[in-house]
Amino acid sequence: NNLAALYESTGRYVEAEPLYVRSLAIREEQLGANHPSTATSLNNLAGLYEFTGRYVEAEPLYVRSIQIAEATLGVDHPSTQIFRDNLTLLRNAQNLATTKITWLQRGIKIIIWPFSCCYQATRWLMRQIFQN
Repeated sequence: NNLAALYESTGRYVEAEPLYVRSLAIREEQLGANHPSTATSLNNLAGLYEFTGRYVEAEPLYVRSIQIAEATLGVDHPSTQIFRDNLTLLRNAQNLATTKITWLQRGIKIIIWPFSCCYQATRWLMRQIFQN
């Protein structure tokens, strides 16, 4: 877990991920799925996913880390509060990203509207760009 955190802090995200995944697997096996250290590993892996824009993968890990921390440490424990704050920040980032895409799409429509001869081709291109 510490080596993964070092790699993450130096921008070596591809190398950090398998170490976080391995750390999580070891903690789940050795300490149990509901141990506070397992919650920390979940939170760390979720943080990496969030930082690299993988919000959909990060959210369930944050949720699970909160559930474990609340059950084992209590709702007012500092770690529980940190995990909850991390989930809140993730959800705020998701909302911001969605808002930016919506405004970008609106801006593109405004810019391309005068070029109606190319409108159909541009609409097709926009659908290709903004599809998940």
